[in-house]
Amino acid sequence: MSSPNSPVPASLVVLLTPAELALRWRICTRTLDRWRKDRCGPPWIALGGRILYRLSDVDAFEARLLRSGP
Repeated sequence: MSSPNSPVPASLVVLLTPAELALRWRICTRTLDRWRKDRCGPPWIALGGRILYRLSDVDAFEARLLRSGP
C-alpha cells in the first residue's frame, strides 16, 4: 500500500496544454504566455519544446485564488 506522500505514478499525471488551460479558464493563450514570462501563473513544464501544465498544479493554483464572500 502506498503512503499519502508517495509520488503519483506518471501514468496518472494529467497534463494540459496552454490551449486546454485557456479554454478551462476562458482566457487567451497569450495571457498564459505573459504569465509565464512574468512568472505569476501556475507552474508549468517545458518538455520537448512544449509547455504543459499539471492538472494538480492548476487545481492548487485555483485553490490559492479562491475567495469567499463577506
